[in-house]
Amino acid sequence: MDGLILHAYDASPFTQKALKMLAIKGVRYGFVETPMIAPKPELEVFTGGYRGTPVLQDGADIYVDNVRIAAALDAYAADPPLTGDAVDDAAAVLWGEQFFEAGLHMAIDAFSEDWEPAFTKDRKAVFARLDFETVREKSDQARALLRVHATRVDRQLSDGRAFLRGKAVSMTDLHAWAVFWFARAAFPESGKLLGDLMWLPEWEARVAVHGEGTRQHSDADAAQNLARACEPTAPLSIDTEDPLGLHGGQAVTVAPTFSDRGTSHGTLAGLDAEQIVIAVTNDTVGTVHVHFPRLGYRVERAT
Repeated sequence: MDGLILHAYDASPFTQKALKMLAIKGVRYGFVETPMIAPKPELEVFTGGYRGTPVLQDGADIYVDNVRIAAALDAYAADPPLTGDAVDDAAAVLWGEQFFEAGLHMAIDAFSEDWEPAFTKDRKAVFARLDFETVREKSDQARALLRVHATRVDRQLSDGRAFLRGKAVSMTDLHAWAVFWFARAAFPESGKLLGDLMWLPEWEARVAVHGEGTRQHSDADAAQNLARACEPTAPLSIDTEDPLGLHGGQAVTVAPTFSDRGTSHGTLAGLDAEQIVIAVTNDTVGTVHVHFPRLGYRVERAT
């Protein structure tokens, strides 16, 4: 992996997961700061329209979502592994999203009245499953749910293990740690809410100590120049038994299943149980391959 660049912004807990992954793997990377809300044209030229972050660029290969970023980093350096059993990893992602949504409910309740209208509109689209109008009346339920998830983490650590899956840090730790990072920074009440959970603080410190790795400031121009100078990975296999009946080179769209982070347009370069890969071509970046997780994203024939 030469020429790694992370496209993201630091205030996002999802970015914090990616930073930890890069640090754990010990790789150097550039960092291109993206806007917090749409439009994000300098990112969308890489993704074909998707505007969520973080996005990891490896030359002319673009990895969308922390699920694909983790898999790409594990393919590059197997030890220490971030991922494990396929079903356990998928379950951890879904659990992490539920855990995060509890914290997100709390944030909307606490801060949304002070948000700029453009930011509110963007977040309503991104988190389309949440009813922003009723979040206040559900705030106690959100606090209770955050504590329920936190208590489960604490109990799993109570046998003395260093990390949630044992001796080594994994994506399960990062899914959970990012919520605590977010909650403790944003909500003063978190100290009281989590104060009696005795195993959490040392575990949080063990995850946090990995830092953010070795990053250097970069910019969109440098990232675009790198993409144009590189060739993407060879087209991957297409699952011919997939019920969608798609084939290589076909014009397709890819979008998140449960949110509005933009729709990507390209031609199909790979499809299996783990990922969707599309080729995106434009004058700004040349041709890149954009890798999406299969779960949480839908691919369709372009109309």
